[in-house]
Amino acid sequence: MVSAAALAEHRAVCAREEVECGYDGCGVRMLREGVEAHDNEQWRQHLALTSRALQNERTAREASEKAIEQKMATQRQELTASFRAEMAAAFQAQQQGVGGGAGPAPARVLHVPRDHATLQAAVNAAQAGERVVLAAGVYNGRVIIHNKQVEIVGVAQGGRVVLEYEGNSSVMYVTGAAATVTLSNLTIRHRGGVTNGLNYGAILACGGSTVQVEGCDLSTARLVVECVFSIFRCVNTFQDFLGETVVCKYFPGLPWRNSPRPRI
Repeated sequence: MVSAAALAEHRAVCAREEVECGYDGCGVRMLREGVEAHDNEQWRQHLALTSRALQNERTAREASEKAIEQKMATQRQELTASFRAEMAAAFQAQQQGVGGGAGPAPARVLHVPRDHATLQAAVNAAQAGERVVLAAGVYNGRVIIHNKQVEIVGVAQGGRVVLEYEGNSSVMYVTGAAATVTLSNLTIRHRGGVTNGLNYGAILACGGSTVQVEGCDLSTARLVVECVFSIFRCVNTFQDFLGETVVCKYFPGLPWRNSPRPRI
């Protein structure tokens, strides 16, 4: 008896074994010895069958890709609709809270000199997150901010808002790890008069404080900022001066970025 393996081996090489054409769609059965002649005779048909198969594969792939794109577009639309609904609900809830007296009260604004005669008095009275607004004018005196979260803003109408000091200190002295101070639309200048031989300037940030200066003019200070163990950010601020820009000692903050003089 011939084994199955021997029979399979025989069929693989037997020229009289009946086989089917290997091209999909042809379907012709023939003896193995006639395969080459069949291929030579039917090459045009085989080429057409191959081209049709490739076209069908391409069509199927394009249909699959289109289905994926449609699914993604539907998901985007659903996410957009959901996001808009959530935003609308949040806005409505906020409006209801404001209208009904619920929710946190808006931050208080302290005006100088209307509410407080000096900037230092307003800073001392300010609570966390409150804003101090200065009317146009020149404000003389050193300002000390210790562990305060406050924003100091100069008004945009009526002229410039100038903070200046003459003596042995920087104009603005910000200290304390809890201090987060934003200074906006101000001209800050040190007028000299130093008697102890040290170099003072517009701002001294120390003790882990964070100071951000926006749209200010620091051009008249010889030493603009001294930053010690603190973070200092400066954007849209004019600083055309002679001398040092920022002296950073130990772990300086973000780099100084120059920009054109703002309109104050």
